Amino acid sequence: MGQRESARRARLLQGATALLYSGPLLAGLAGYGWAAVPVFAAIFGLWVVSLRPSLWPGRGMSPVPLLSKLAVQVLLVAVSFGVGRGLGGVAGVVPSFVAVLPVALSFLALPLARMVFTTAPEPLTAEAMVAVLGDQPADLPDPELQARLAAMARVVPAPALRDALDRAAAEPGAPLVLRRARAMPPAA
Repeated sequence: MGQRESARRARLLQGATALLYSGPLLAGLAGYGWAAVPVFAAIFGLWVVSLRPSLWPGRGMSPVPLLSKLAVQVLLVAVSFGVGRGLGGVAGVVPSFVAVLPVALSFLALPLARMVFTTAPEPLTAEAMVAVLGDQPADLPDPELQARLAAMARVVPAPALRDALDRAAAEPGAPLVLRRARAMPPAA
């Protein structure tokens, strides 16, 4: 059930992502003005923060990772919106629908994605936690890294966490923080 469930959840997350991107694409296709881009950028920003809450800068952490991910999201919104405008212009089609439909589609992606993550089985949760840990700075102090590992071990079984950490740290180009965490003794 583990592999099958993970694949099902990955498809659900892909569907939520498709909803997220369909909003600015449809808005561009329908000829909405560029003033709609900040609305979608805010939704995309919520997407990043809701799926990666560890990006919020904490005590002594830099806001650069969050700001860089948000900047990428604004770029993705602008590109999606621009593609929609281009398709509408080339095809000469301007669909008409309720004005809030594109925003509602993008916003609907947020709770769907959260449901996928919050109801995930333990192996997927361990993998998600390790992925979040991989976003931390490479020079995260050892005591804080150990505290995070201990907190993660309270949520998922230590063997599932250790397996997820081993797999992620063994991948080529794995973040240094994951390799450091892998070398640490198991959390008590």
